[in-house]
Parts: sequence; C-alpha cells; structure tokens
Amino acid sequence: MRATRAADGRYSMVYLPTGRAVTVATGKVSGAESVASWFNPRDGSSTVIGRYDKKGQREFIPGASGDGSDWVLVLDSAPENQLRPTIDAADSEKAPPR
Repeated sequence: MRATRAADGRYSMVYLPTGRAVTVATGKVSGAESVASWFNPRDGSSTVIGRYDKKGQREFIPGASGDGSDWVLVLDSAPENQLRPTIDAADSEKAPPR
C-alpha cells in the first residue's frame, strides 16, 4: 500500500496493489466532508462511492481483491471534488480519442 495527500489537504490517494480493504483517517482531507471514489488503473474507470464526514476512521473495500486487482482510493475535499481520475460521461464529447 502507498498513500499520498495534497499539501493543502484537498485530496488524498491510497494505492492498493492487491485490492485489500483499507482503513483511512478521513479527517486528513480538508473541508467538512470528503467524496470517495475507486479508480481502477487496469481500465481507467472511476466510480464515486459516497460522501463521508471527517470523523474518525472508515474502512473502504474495493470491488475485487487478489493478485492483479490493484485499486486507488481517491478522497476529494467536498464540495470541490476537483480531482477526477477519469472524464465524466457529460464531458465525453470533449475527450481526446484513445
């Protein structure tokens, strides 16, 4: 597991190489709430999983585990939610070709 956080606390990311559950201190992200999402580095997709208050710790469980099931947990400061690992469906017309 590897983790990083913006110096100003706007976001944090936790890389899980084998997709195991992770417990995170949610108070490390700035703002009253954080928006959590899973980023799948294998296919580039991102799924928002909810908004959470910043009290205590919370366990996050990815969609799959085991070898070859790496995930990135992204916690963004709400309501800014400026860090988006993939393009929203509404922005798909603006996306460059792959």
